[in-house]
Amino acid sequence: MTALSALLVLLLSLSLHSVGGDGDGEDFVVVLTDDNMREFVSKNSRVLVEFYAPWCGHCKALEPEYKEAASVMKNAGMETVLAKVDATKQTGIASEFEIRGYPTLKYFVNGSPQDYNGPRQADGIVDWLEKREKPNFKELTEGEVDDFVAAHEFSMVVRAKKGSKKVKLFKTAVSELLDEKEKFGLVLVEEDGEVRTEYHRPQFNPEDDKRILTYNGKMQASELRRFLRDSRYPLISEKFDAAMYLYDPIHHSAIVALSGAEAQEQWKEAGHDFLESLRGEVYFTFIDLEDDMNASLLNDVAPALEEGGVLFLERPSVKDAEGPVKPKKFLLKEGAASLDSLKTFFGSWKAGKLPEYLKSEPVPAVNEGPVKVVVADSFDDVVLDPQKDVFVKYYAPWCGHCKSLAPAWDKLAETVHKKYSKVVIAKLDATANDVIDDVRGFPTLIFYPAGKKKMKMRNKMNYEGAREFESLLDFVEASMESEEPRDEL
Repeated sequence: MTALSALLVLLLSLSLHSVGGDGDGEDFVVVLTDDNMREFVSKNSRVLVEFYAPWCGHCKALEPEYKEAASVMKNAGMETVLAKVDATKQTGIASEFEIRGYPTLKYFVNGSPQDYNGPRQADGIVDWLEKREKPNFKELTEGEVDDFVAAHEFSMVVRAKKGSKKVKLFKTAVSELLDEKEKFGLVLVEEDGEVRTEYHRPQFNPEDDKRILTYNGKMQASELRRFLRDSRYPLISEKFDAAMYLYDPIHHSAIVALSGAEAQEQWKEAGHDFLESLRGEVYFTFIDLEDDMNASLLNDVAPALEEGGVLFLERPSVKDAEGPVKPKKFLLKEGAASLDSLKTFFGSWKAGKLPEYLKSEPVPAVNEGPVKVVVADSFDDVVLDPQKDVFVKYYAPWCGHCKSLAPAWDKLAETVHKKYSKVVIAKLDATANDVIDDVRGFPTLIFYPAGKKKMKMRNKMNYEGAREFESLLDFVEASMESEEPRDEL
């Protein structure tokens, strides 16, 4: 434990008695508004901002931890400032930063925002922020570079003149890259020394990919991040990385289902020139379906993928992303070893003519119950029906909370069905169907008000109230588009 870490632990234990006698760090959490936030995050080099709603249960649980962290950090003399915004009142900044759930935390470095995905306890918040106040690079001599590069899977070494603008820009940029895999080194060269930036990946096969790349882009965090994430993967990988390909991918990728080293090598040789033409745009990896773990994982994602097939994952543009980016999936069921099939497949993708692949249960032949069963293939027809308000329960069959909710959900559906003709209560098994929304836990309840598809998705509302019949019904009746009750017979 470092001296500062030990001090922080001590301060955390003592702060219950140091501020107002009860650990209330309210004075150290700055309240921001539409009028002052831009100026505040620009003038302060590091700011953590909580966007909250007064009624939000998770926000209430975070509040004492957030206050405690602010108190500890102030007493420790840390640079970072904690602030908060009532997003229900300060709608201008909430809209600007696309706040769609509560609490949402954003970490600003020199006015540039990043998502905060760290701990929600006081000591964890302090530790996360403390790490980011330390230099994220090592100053090296020329003689130390080789050992530094050899010690790390990925590294970037910047050679720049002491006191130059490039050094300042480098330090600022890497301070925002703490969650990347790379290690950063800085070599200060003499006035007549060579200035350059190199990216090192010593474990790469030099026959297929260069081990050293030269970076000529801007010394900015966003530009560096894009370069790093594009550079740390070979064109064709023989190691399947589920996190890279399936969950929040960083580029377009193709998973080729081929078992055995010989078949994979033949495939690489046959399609080498074509694959090279896609370098920088699409990255490839092999997956052996005879491996039980791989087969199980792929069955959850694309059960239709067969030996010799290709699962292509298209990363949506960042501007369309909300939270972790879910890739769009396209499937070439067979014929991957055929170069012609592969060319046709990617040609159709570039032309926007490939149908998106969705894992889906069969559309129910009969769906007359009060609770409408939705599957991936019927989502547009049921949930995005422009004439209907639709309240969807995303669930997992094994989830205990989902089972507890079922009686209230059934009663809600029966009541709404009797009273309103244009309100639908539905459910979707999120373990058996691809979900286009950001569902991270079960059950997740989302209300889609009537309107055109884009407006439905934009105006959707997550329900976070009590999971009881009366509360659910009150929410539906307050949220639905104007509709008179059915005529009673």
